[in-house]
Amino acid sequence: MHVITVAMGSAGDVFPYIPINRQLMERGHTVTYICNVEHEQWIRGAGFEFLPVDLAFSKVADGEELWKPLAGLRILMEAMFRVMPETYRMIEEKHVPGQTVLLAPFSSFSARFAQEKLGIPLVSIHLQPAMLRTSNVPMAGLPRVFSRLVTRLRNRLIDRLFLDPMLLPPLNRFRSGIGLPPIRRGFFDWVLSPQLGLGLFPDWFTAPQPDWPANTYLTGFPLFDRITELPQEVLDYLDEGEPPIVFTAGTAMRFASRFFAVAAEVCRNLNRRGMLLTSFSEQVPADLPAGVRHFRYASFTDLLPRAAALVHHGGIGTTAQAFAAGIPQLIVPFAFDQPENAVHMRQTGCGDWIASAKLSAPLATEKLRHLLTSAEVAANCRLYAAKIEQTDPITLACDRIESLMPASRGAALQPDAVLALEAV
Repeated sequence: MHVITVAMGSAGDVFPYIPINRQLMERGHTVTYICNVEHEQWIRGAGFEFLPVDLAFSKVADGEELWKPLAGLRILMEAMFRVMPETYRMIEEKHVPGQTVLLAPFSSFSARFAQEKLGIPLVSIHLQPAMLRTSNVPMAGLPRVFSRLVTRLRNRLIDRLFLDPMLLPPLNRFRSGIGLPPIRRGFFDWVLSPQLGLGLFPDWFTAPQPDWPANTYLTGFPLFDRITELPQEVLDYLDEGEPPIVFTAGTAMRFASRFFAVAAEVCRNLNRRGMLLTSFSEQVPADLPAGVRHFRYASFTDLLPRAAALVHHGGIGTTAQAFAAGIPQLIVPFAFDQPENAVHMRQTGCGDWIASAKLSAPLATEKLRHLLTSAEVAANCRLYAAKIEQTDPITLACDRIESLMPASRGAALQPDAVLALEAV
């Protein structure tokens, strides 16, 4: 089997596919990545064929508009439209009829076109629950039946007034060019694979909903980190005192100065050590309290088990790493799926969240003081860390992917692939 993965965006959008594709390669399949060029080092380092796309993601992330709900979605979709012809051509050229399977999120429209036009089996990958619509979530003050009706009406209005007018014209122009009929309405009715959808999160984080597509399966969190040895300066800092509180606003966020200013003040209020993680040092206050340090990057796999708590943006990968480390987390969501991830996380009893517009040092201090001292929160963190240890989401995902082409299982592993895997 030849697996073509189309995944673009930040590290959190791309890296969850790596452990799945690594195991598929170990099972004897070949893997090709179509991805924005920023991640070339990590994709090639994992032993995969890499086809670069110039998404200009760094420019996309440069603007503060990206972090506003409707404007941000429009900016991301316009970026995907720009690379849509190129990614479709890559799929068309690389696929082997009868032997290829596509892995892609809903935003990789070229993969859905290829499934429809070229007949390539497609697995829609849902990294977070927000990618799966449901009207089954209760609304405060309304009986469940009325809540469902209101949610359905709201979704239809969003589709008709915003999503369909924004998305369908460019999609239909491309469809016309490859001989496909237009989508009349209902973007979400079309975009997901009719064959298989994988939710890369566990059912204890979000229970399967009756109005999800029937071909949707949950696997659990496919934990992946840019696993590198912790820099000596990080190791020295960790060895100097008590476990620190770790703060991160995500790898793509360049407009979190207030977040890091509050972080420093919270550490001062709690008299705790703190690590501020960001590649954009201009966001970090110039005058940090004693015991608070800025670092550009540290592998969560190695760092978080030595941390007291994690304060972060609510990216699904970061949320999963905190669960795995068994530490409390405080989420300050900025946009996209992050608010919904925060709600699901709080329901586990492993942490809390603060809307970014309401973020303040006194409020964050109060919530962290509780999270750091609560025996109930500590017990919940241990419980869910154990749940993660007891599952094998990568194997579950690979088994489902292989089910689309059962005859391909057991192909010989290529020598070059073996060497690449041993080197990672």
